Parts: sequence; structure tokens; C-alpha cells
Amino acid sequence: MTEQSTTERTNLKSSSMIEVGSYPTRSDDAELAQMSLWAAGIQYVIAADAGAPYAVEPNRRMQLLVEERDADDARFVLTALA
Repeated sequence: MTEQSTTERTNLKSSSMIEVGSYPTRSDDAELAQMSLWAAGIQYVIAADAGAPYAVEPNRRMQLLVEERDADDARFVLTALA
């Protein structure tokens, strides 16, 4: 999986973001969710419980955020994983 460019991340952070997934750690489930959103063409931002985007610490709760307009599609993609 290729990470999004800095420009894409900056644009996403400035728009209205909605949480579509939350994981206790950066686990395999969280990685699979990210790959699924990426494969579906849905841009996302990773946020840690402290609110820092792209926190990579493995034991921190992480959230997947998408633009509000993509939230329903993202939830559909993530529901298919369950």
C-alpha cells in the first residue's frame, strides 16, 4: 500500500472529517481496514487517540477518518470486512 502524498493529507485534514473506524492498536485489523479504503479509492487520515495524525506508535488507539462525503461508502467497505 502506498501512503498518500503530503498534499493529499493536508487537503484532507482541512476538510470535514468523520470517524469510520476505531481500533485499540495499530493491529492487523486496522491495517486491513486502511488497505480496503485505499483499494476502494477512499482517501483517509489516520489519527491517534491524542489527535495526532499519522501517529505510528503500535500501542496507541487509532482512528480512521474520511471526508464527510465519503463516510457512507467507507462504512460500507469496512462493514464488508466484519
